[in-house]
Amino acid sequence: MVVRTPYPQNDPVFHEAMEKLRFFSSDPDFRAGYELAEKMRMDEAARVDDARAEGKAEGIELTARNLLKLGVPLDIIADGTKLSLKRILQIQAKL
Repeated sequence: MVVRTPYPQNDPVFHEAMEKLRFFSSDPDFRAGYELAEKMRMDEAARVDDARAEGKAEGIELTARNLLKLGVPLDIIADGTKLSLKRILQIQAKL
């Protein structure tokens, strides 16, 4: 069975990339540095995702607070924001 790669073996760019891959993967210091950089990148992405989720939750609660101030019925606020009635009552208690 012949396994085909997306790039031909005689492609100089492919050949150079494969040589660099072999070199870097055999160097423990380079590999450790790469893994550290990759972990830092993933940690930063997780922090951004967490901040985005927190901002979205704050926005939903702000919307609920504003609707409460306008006198919108609780069941409509719950339906529109997908917050529980319990959470809406907690927000209302802080007004």
